[in-house]
Amino acid sequence: MPPPAAPQARFKVLEAAKLAELARARAAYRTSHLILGIVYARNGLLTESAGEFRSLLAANPGSPVVRKMLQQVSGAVRP
Repeated sequence: MPPPAAPQARFKVLEAAKLAELARARAAYRTSHLILGIVYARNGLLTESAGEFRSLLAANPGSPVVRKMLQQVSGAVRP
């Protein structure tokens, strides 16, 4: 159990179908940060989604669309 001053510990249990979808997406699109970021976000894995969008933004620093996607999922991630 985390100490009182630490943020709440959170986790998500995925259904088997969603886990299989993620595995298929990772295998088929392992180099596509865009697709993986969307798939992660759609399945509620916002921290993972934000990581993919950060990688995509690093490769496309001038993209306002990628920046907005990152802001949307990052804003939903609780510390």
